[in-house]
Amino acid sequence: MIEKHLPKAPTDVVYIALSFMHKWSGLLREEDRERITHLMKEDIMQWLKNCKTSAIRLSDVVEI
Repeated sequence: MIEKHLPKAPTDVVYIALSFMHKWSGLLREEDRERITHLMKEDIMQWLKNCKTSAIRLSDVVEI
């Protein structure tokens, strides 16, 4: 949970993490900032574009 809000999809958590990484990247050294920017723009965004979410809603509630 993030601020008492349960994300609807796993990708929501990734987008929030990307937002925080982007905000904090200004505090990094130039070389680290470039690495983070590349990671965010290339690797993570490519992974998100290729991510296929399941149409089936999973639950930990089972019938006994």
